[in-house]
Amino acid sequence: EVLLGEESQGLGISNLIYITIELMKYKLQSDSRLVNLFVIEEPESHMHLQMQKTLINYLNYEYNMKENKRKIQGLITTHSDEIVRSAKLKDIRVLRPKEPLFNDVCDMEKFLNDNSSEKEFYETFFKINFSSMIFADKAIIYEGDTERMYIESLILGGIPQDQENELDYLKILSQKYITYAQVGGAYAHKYAKLLEELEISTLILTDIDYPK
Repeated sequence: EVLLGEESQGLGISNLIYITIELMKYKLQSDSRLVNLFVIEEPESHMHLQMQKTLINYLNYEYNMKENKRKIQGLITTHSDEIVRSAKLKDIRVLRPKEPLFNDVCDMEKFLNDNSSEKEFYETFFKINFSSMIFADKAIIYEGDTERMYIESLILGGIPQDQENELDYLKILSQKYITYAQVGGAYAHKYAKLLEELEISTLILTDIDYPK
């Protein structure tokens, strides 16, 4: 029988409650004669990863509920890998900077339709290995943990002092968002179309013992 004030809970749960109530109000107030769009800007603020996943699962349920006569059309902007991972690949649109004040829009639904023969592969492995590529400046695809540990140690400052001037480009890389994906050399080519779609500069490290 203890009543807790709003200030007794974290900002994350407060945001989650607020978004839920606003969505409920939206459903009641939407007008079928108008274009109704429910926009959420970066809901991950102050939210634990599990809470982000809970939010997206809830929104997926609400947006796709068959008995929902008033179909919800919405947009979420995010920088959260967890939210992207919890979303459906066909629902994702990626803004990629091309030049000052201009972005390209990569439509993942169109990408899946254009690569229908590999659709199941992309949908399955996206949640496991691809999701961070949505945000990446560059990508490094490797086979074993040794390669990743070595490259990360170089980029994050493991350069011998006598070689610092020769390896200045590593300092530049340390300021970029680099995504790492571990794949077998025989399957690395499956990433190529997605990387080309997102126009991400990529390094692939693989053994040379694959005759294919």
